[in-house]
Amino acid sequence: MAFQIALALLFVAYGEASFDVYAQPSQLNLGLTESSIVNCTFFNNGATNLNTLHTLTISRLNSFNPAYVDIVTIDSTDPEYARLLVSENVKPSGRIYTEDEDDSFLSLRFRFPMGNQAGTYKCMATGLDGIGNNIAIEDYAVVTSSVPTSDALLTKISELDTRAQLTEELHQSDLDRLNRKLTIMKDVLFSDTFVYNGNSYYLSRVHFSTDQEATAACSVFGGYLAEIDDQAEFNAIADYFVRTIGTNLAGGVQGVVISGTDEVREGTWLYQFSGTQLAYTNWFGDEPNDGRRYNCLALWKANNYRMTDFPCLNTDYNALYLCETAH
Repeated sequence: MAFQIALALLFVAYGEASFDVYAQPSQLNLGLTESSIVNCTFFNNGATNLNTLHTLTISRLNSFNPAYVDIVTIDSTDPEYARLLVSENVKPSGRIYTEDEDDSFLSLRFRFPMGNQAGTYKCMATGLDGIGNNIAIEDYAVVTSSVPTSDALLTKISELDTRAQLTEELHQSDLDRLNRKLTIMKDVLFSDTFVYNGNSYYLSRVHFSTDQEATAACSVFGGYLAEIDDQAEFNAIADYFVRTIGTNLAGGVQGVVISGTDEVREGTWLYQFSGTQLAYTNWFGDEPNDGRRYNCLALWKANNYRMTDFPCLNTDYNALYLCETAH
């Protein structure tokens, strides 16, 4: 009998008509997708060998977890209570039915899903077959994610920011929802911040394409392209890049754009936000050396993050940008 039970537990059914797992949407547009759902339904129609359902469990495999991690489960001892097994911004629901005419289900609804909520979802049903052996069946659904273009994010952020300013016409719950969306979009655009001398700095997750786009992204959150004023500030920023990006070239990022342009007058470098002349420079070698072609300023990874001139319209290099917010 033990051998029979072991064999039954190894039984896996794919694509059975009585077992369905789906994700809606199947692709998350990070920062723009407001809600997603993963649902598992067990149909009591006798199409599988599982005659008596005991548990439904949803687990997930992704780049953050190399093995399946159980997220939520429900069992027949408490058939109306779906138990969440991880800490996530998710609402579980489910019900196990014992009557032949009813279908059991387990679902997860994510609010403002992030990248870690993409992956392969597995739903497993366990119970007994017709002669009382333990049996398990499972099915899968795949959720992918993508980062929208900066233009799409900025357009959406501007819309939300305008709506959030209409505070007299909104209930507090609406304001909380808008602020939550703004926070999530900021998390999509920027990595964690660091603080130096009372000011906050936040590094973009998306690559630099134009100085107008980078300036707009910084300004939406009350900031501007970082203005380096002295050696101490340069050292703090360079040290942060070494810790965050690294010093070798294997990571793909070649440089980080900061405030500085000589587009108005060649050779006269000004901060884009304040419009004043650069208070501090730390050029590498014979930089700047590209004349009218490169009118923006970057800290170059291969040169220990010393300064180089950089194209304000960038299609050739993998560069990020750094914003600064004064307090």
